[in-house]
Amino acid sequence: MEMSVFSLSCSFISLSLIISPPYTHCDCAHLFLSLSSPPSLSQSLAVGSLPLVLRLLCLMQTSGSTENEMDGIHFKLLYHVSNLTGKLKASNTECLLPAFSYLYCCLRLSPPHCTDRAVSMLLCNTGLMDQLQATLNLSSSSSLAPSLSPTSALLCCSRLLLSSLITLQHTHSAQVHRSIRLNLGSTVQALVFGKRKTGSLLLASSLRLLQAVLDVDLESPVLCVNVGPGVGQRPLGDTDSSLYPLASYGAHCLITALYGLLLQKQELLLSVSVNCLGSLLGFLHRRSPSTA
Repeated sequence: MEMSVFSLSCSFISLSLIISPPYTHCDCAHLFLSLSSPPSLSQSLAVGSLPLVLRLLCLMQTSGSTENEMDGIHFKLLYHVSNLTGKLKASNTECLLPAFSYLYCCLRLSPPHCTDRAVSMLLCNTGLMDQLQATLNLSSSSSLAPSLSPTSALLCCSRLLLSSLITLQHTHSAQVHRSIRLNLGSTVQALVFGKRKTGSLLLASSLRLLQAVLDVDLESPVLCVNVGPGVGQRPLGDTDSSLYPLASYGAHCLITALYGLLLQKQELLLSVSVNCLGSLLGFLHRRSPSTA
C-alpha cells in the first residue's frame, strides 16, 4: 500500500510538471532531490519516477538558451545528478542514460565561463569516473548490438561525455582525481574492421572521442591511453616514437578507416569523419611533419 501511494504521488507530481508549464529548474531540483534521497531512492527507482525526472532535466537543458547563466540551482543539480550517477548499478541503463545525457548537455551547452566549475565538479567525483569506466568497458560486447538499443545508446553518451571532459580539462587545466583507461588500439581496430557491423551512432561517438584525444596529442590526465595488453617501452623507431602510442601503423589504419567512412556518404558520419580526420592531420603535423 505504501509503495502504491508513493508511486501515485510521484507520477502525479512528474506529470504535473510536464503538462503544466511554465516549470523551472528549481521545481525539478526539489522533485529530483525528494526522489533521490534515501529512503525514497529505492522506491523511485522501482516505480520509474527518477528516470522520468532525469529525462525532464535533459529536455529543459537542451531547450533553454545556451547563453543562460548557470546559477546555484544548476550547479546544485549537476552536483546531485553526478553523485547519483556514481551510485547507480551499471546495469541500470534506464537511469544512467538520461543521467549521462544531462551531464553531457550541461558541459556542452553551458556558457564558456561556467564550464570551468562544471568540469572540475565532475572530474573530482571518483564514483562518476568509475561508472564511466564501467560503461566504456561495455564497448567490446556492445559493438554488434542494435544501434538503437539502450546499451548502445548508453555507450554513445558515455563516449560523448568523456570527450567533453577531455576537452574542457585541457582548456581549464582542471584537477583530475581518477583517470579513465582507454585502449586506443582496440578503438582504431574497431573502426577498421568492425565499421560495417557497427551502428552509425556508435561509430560517430567513437570518432568524436578519438577527435578529442587527438586534439590533446593523446596526452590527458583524464586518460590512461594504451594500445593493448602487453604494451611496454616506447617503440625504438623515430617516427613510431614521435607518434606513440598511436605509431605510424595506427595512424595509417585510422586514415584508411576515415576515408572508408567518408565514402559511405552518410550525413552524420560525414561530418564527424571530416572533423576527426582534421584532428588526426593536426596531430601528425605537430608530432611528425614528415609523416603528415
